Amino acid sequence: MNVKAARLGARSNWYFKPYTMNIRDWLNVALFSLLLTGCSTPSASPANLTPTVSVPVALSNVKDERGQFRNLFCQLIHRDGIKSNEDCTDWLRRLKGEDNSGPDEGNTEYPLQKTPLLIIPGIFGECVQDQVTVLGDAISHLTRLGYQSTTVAVKGRASDIVNARIIRDTIISAARTNPKKRFLVIAYSKGVSDFLTALTLYPEIQPHISAVISLAGAVNGTPLADQISRPYTKILSRLPDEHCPVTDHNEITSLTRNIRLSWLASHPLPVNIPYYSIVALPELQSVSAILLPIYLQLAASDPNNDSQVIHYDAIIPGSTLLGYANADHWAIALPFEFQQPALAATLVNRNHFPRVQLLEAAVRIAENPAHAVIKSKPLTGSQKILR
Repeated sequence: MNVKAARLGARSNWYFKPYTMNIRDWLNVALFSLLLTGCSTPSASPANLTPTVSVPVALSNVKDERGQFRNLFCQLIHRDGIKSNEDCTDWLRRLKGEDNSGPDEGNTEYPLQKTPLLIIPGIFGECVQDQVTVLGDAISHLTRLGYQSTTVAVKGRASDIVNARIIRDTIISAARTNPKKRFLVIAYSKGVSDFLTALTLYPEIQPHISAVISLAGAVNGTPLADQISRPYTKILSRLPDEHCPVTDHNEITSLTRNIRLSWLASHPLPVNIPYYSIVALPELQSVSAILLPIYLQLAASDPNNDSQVIHYDAIIPGSTLLGYANADHWAIALPFEFQQPALAATLVNRNHFPRVQLLEAAVRIAENPAHAVIKSKPLTGSQKILR
């Protein structure tokens, strides 16, 4: 293992997984081809339209803590010797309105609480779980720090309604053995909308959730789903796959913006649970070759996207905005660079990203919402965070 891999938290028990072409790969190729053809254009249906507004974060109910998050993230980056500029803008993009807290300012500590982690993968995650593990490097790192994690076995080809039940059953099963157990949820992509559906559909799980972290979440859906939902449902959703069985054929339909916005409008999120949003917002040169055509297609709607989701669709209503990662939709959560080096050298060639430090920083903030300030003696360097 090289030094870079070790610094980013790679370990041999998950590090390399042999890669072979199979039906899951052809399914993805077919899906990508369908996306590129633009064979289905959504028709306007004002009667079914959910009224929405677009406002700056400063005027919304979203709390902006990008400066605090950058401060902590940079401390972790420098602690682990990851190459970066002083304020880590090569990894975490700075948009307008972020405060100017430098990487060494403030006396805030974020001690580890060892809250049990609940991981929710994204769409098709089940289909490729033997090829790449969602947040594999970051979760391995947190495990070494003493965290326990459970990855929910959501279906890769299922709607949010189907997966919400699986999430509910997983949480309730854990609660039977420990009624006081609470999870820190880390959800990725469609896993975010799956979990938010579970949270509102099954209120009995709410007491068992300490906080929710969204990574590149498909909170409001994506225009790509609107474009391909009909042909996908008719053709691709019916293809058999022993590793990724067909369920209700609605995995893409449940990601359409109208479905997601309608659900959010009619199912308000519980206000007693803190939510945190990290948006994937790559520069053009940070998008992998395999995702670039999709990124460009979605750019017709908005060039500020991660190849799957537009930036404003990835923020949970009422959440705390932590930052904008300079990573595409796969790089922020899927460690191809360690588990599939051949792909990382070719099609997934922009996968290098400090997921370990990004997730540790998010977990530390989610576990310490009060941001306890040490007034007696200023802390320096890594002492600020290593408690």
